[in-house]
Amino acid sequence: MSSQLTALFALPTPGPFIGRRRLLAAVRAAPFVLLTGEPGVGKSRLAAESLRDGGLPVIVAHCDDLREPQPLGPLIDGLRVAHATGALTDLLPSALPDPDAERARLLRAAAALLASLAPVALAIEDLQMADPATLDLIDHLGAHPVPGLKVLITVRSNELPAGWHPGPAVTRLRVPPLTRAEVGRLAAALSADTGSSLYERTAGIPFLVEEVVRSLTGDGDGARHDRRHPDTLAVPALLRDVLVARLNRLDETSREILGAAAVLGQAADPRPLSAILHTGAGTITAALNRARAAGFLHQRDGRLWFRHTLARQVVHELLPPVTRRLLHLRTARFLEEQQPRPYARLAHHYRAADSPADHVRNAEAAAALATARGDDATAARFLLDAVAHRDLPRPVRVRLAGKLARSAIESVAQTSAIPVLRDLIADRRLPPGARGELGLALGRMLRQQGEARAGYQEIERAVPFLRHHGRRARALAVLSAPDTVVDRHLTEHQDHCARAARAAADSGDPSAVLAVEIARLSLLLESGAPGAARAVTDAAAGLAGHPRERARACLNWGPRGRCTSVTPGWPRRCWTSAVSWSTTPTTSGCGPWSS
Repeated sequence: MSSQLTALFALPTPGPFIGRRRLLAAVRAAPFVLLTGEPGVGKSRLAAESLRDGGLPVIVAHCDDLREPQPLGPLIDGLRVAHATGALTDLLPSALPDPDAERARLLRAAAALLASLAPVALAIEDLQMADPATLDLIDHLGAHPVPGLKVLITVRSNELPAGWHPGPAVTRLRVPPLTRAEVGRLAAALSADTGSSLYERTAGIPFLVEEVVRSLTGDGDGARHDRRHPDTLAVPALLRDVLVARLNRLDETSREILGAAAVLGQAADPRPLSAILHTGAGTITAALNRARAAGFLHQRDGRLWFRHTLARQVVHELLPPVTRRLLHLRTARFLEEQQPRPYARLAHHYRAADSPADHVRNAEAAAALATARGDDATAARFLLDAVAHRDLPRPVRVRLAGKLARSAIESVAQTSAIPVLRDLIADRRLPPGARGELGLALGRMLRQQGEARAGYQEIERAVPFLRHHGRRARALAVLSAPDTVVDRHLTEHQDHCARAARAAADSGDPSAVLAVEIARLSLLLESGAPGAARAVTDAAAGLAGHPRERARACLNWGPRGRCTSVTPGWPRRCWTSAVSWSTTPTTSGCGPWSS
């Protein structure tokens, strides 16, 4: 394997490539591949091997849940590493007024840039931590293939991002553990006589095999065990016990510095470690070199890195809880001095340091940054973490919940946000204004989650508490929809629609007026009113300058043939409007079909 691919895929110095030949051929043959498998099973190694000697330039996009919110951030970073920066300005978000138009423009720009670099390979690592824009890009590339582009994606088993599924263009391949025979061949290639128990101890995970073999054959530090009898070393399939033995052979200073490195991140850089530990750079460097000799770290691009995310995770977990919290707190204080502030990392470290106020402050700031960049799912994730603190003052919890409601309503975080909103609404001391806003958001989410009747009733209870005329207008427009109840007369829906029109007029908000008008025409169409079809056709033509409202209207009217097209470039994973509904006739009760 070339050193360039080793560096790009963040691999340690790889051992022999054993097995996988049939799987390797399948990866090389398919233009769009999703590799799934458990941590350490060799997904990245297989991806790198499939690109070796292929003659293609490689762009590697590493997804990271601590990345600062930025649409397509992994791709942009990968382009920088690959020195393909000439067209990066086309990828940077601009201040378009419509976030959906901005997202569509961003996807087209990314696809155009990749097309200009073709033939090229795009490898997306750790998809389970991808931002929504990166998922949209994968969908876009699957629906609109770029000639000369090969796409390789790795993701942990059973950790596909919520709400996302690979399209038909994606070849999904599972990377299994090594067989017993392959484990034996790998051990033999590593010059290790390990006996017959290695397969059981490692479950066939290649990374664990290599780590166990390193422990059995010694790593240059005078390993204290009998190599002729590997069973005398307590090495189960889990990596933890392997690394405990190695840590115990390091001096106390090296263990402390390696633990701080695990807190800081995957890279072990002397400068921040020196600042966090208040220790000289020479001492830090010497300790990191000892940790490297012990097999915890490896060098890449002139920097030291943990050999694997699993290794870093185990070292982090082995820290005493008090020490771990202190190191996270010191790391956060160090990051506070950086500009621009890395809010996502600050939120992570303050949460791990058990500092709720600081965590909430930075999580809220990270959510605001994500919202400004059109990334509602990431914003909702930060807000869910923040609102999870049980001892938050009620005003803070209400403020966070309001922001969470606005972010989750348009993202896959609804199922997590619904219990939070229900818990708050059940609090009798909740201020009336907040009760209205949170009730409306909860009702909309319940409807979108298939609990149509429960959502309808939640919005009904929220309307009296909605102070803003525009918000009340939109809530009443939802209630004018006859699809979710079978025991209400048509006149009730008509009354809701009339009240919605008055509230929209009082608000002076053109978007609220337009939303109510779409609801009114939908109600006319549903109830079979004379002239409704013509009115809907005329209205659809007048929505050309309102792409979002046009798409929502099409969701309502399209099944009846009144709106046959949506805005070009509209995202494939579109959401259902708050005022859209099924056109299936109600056959019982006192609904619109029995007026």
